[in-house]
Amino acid sequence: MANRTESNQSESFSIGRRQLYILPTRIGWYYALILVALFAIAVKFDDQAAFMMLFILVGIGNAVMLATHRNVIGLEIHKGVPTPCYAGEVATVRVNLTNHSNRSRKAVYLSLADDHQLVDLAPNESKRLELNYITDVRGIHELPPVVLSSQYPAGLFFVWTKQTFFKHTLTVYPKTKNLVEKMMSPASGVNDSDVGAARMHQGDFQGLRNYQPGDRLRDVHWASYAKNQKLISKKYEAPSASSLAFNWADMPKQLGHEDKLSQLSHWLTHAERTGGTYSLNMPSTLIPLNHGPAHLHECLHVLAEFYTDSDEQESKTINTENKKTKTLFLSWLKRNKTVAIISNKGGA
Repeated sequence: MANRTESNQSESFSIGRRQLYILPTRIGWYYALILVALFAIAVKFDDQAAFMMLFILVGIGNAVMLATHRNVIGLEIHKGVPTPCYAGEVATVRVNLTNHSNRSRKAVYLSLADDHQLVDLAPNESKRLELNYITDVRGIHELPPVVLSSQYPAGLFFVWTKQTFFKHTLTVYPKTKNLVEKMMSPASGVNDSDVGAARMHQGDFQGLRNYQPGDRLRDVHWASYAKNQKLISKKYEAPSASSLAFNWADMPKQLGHEDKLSQLSHWLTHAERTGGTYSLNMPSTLIPLNHGPAHLHECLHVLAEFYTDSDEQESKTINTENKKTKTLFLSWLKRNKTVAIISNKGGA
């Protein structure tokens, strides 16, 4: 009965008559059973008082059904971008519920999977709700539908909306696990240009010192040379303290596929927390040295959607086996149908 509502064009969903379904609750069915019994009594004994009571109760039921329907119609749901999280954590989904009418709305439920919240709305009021969604597997996931419902005012009827899906997907990062005590070598995969870029970005200039053989020409302080005719070099912090390069190919071989991703997730999060720059080199993606929340999200997003060729091959194998099983089942079903038809003709 509940159809999927396309919400790709807009994240705002206004509830109209065609988006609502209404059915009696368990109490409502008991109420209807009482009406049927009362009708049978009134007809059998031709009791005018029973007929009057029956009509009054039917009128009350209709009024309650109309009130339940009016309590939800016209509300607007605006769905925000879900916040990325690590596998095993609870993702927060923000939803705005707006009442544009001049009447209040009572006991409205907003549900997402197993989480639901009860809210009352005053006339022309808007409220922001935070729904929780428990994650367990990394990846880019489509969120479950948001359902709005109510049983107000008497609990005789249950009204609910069509399933409205989110336009935005939820990014679930790999779960952080520190399985390797020693962090990957800082110098691994970091070339001179990357280190220099990291230095300029971090501003880790410490001062000046006398020129030493082997210093790069770009590190020479030429203004001091022009003034004193003496070579002076710029002094920087050690790149190993501020620049880290994480490479999938350098991960320990004893770790499994998911453990490698969890370890990289831990290292990236730790590097961002300590304030250093870091890069990520995956088989199909290379993210240069940088730092900051946006850079961390970019790296973790790559880990979240990363699959090796063996994973893709395994998925293709499973799909092929499923197709073969379906084909065999359909052929078996056709044979049984043919046998049944022949048996029926022979019996006739």
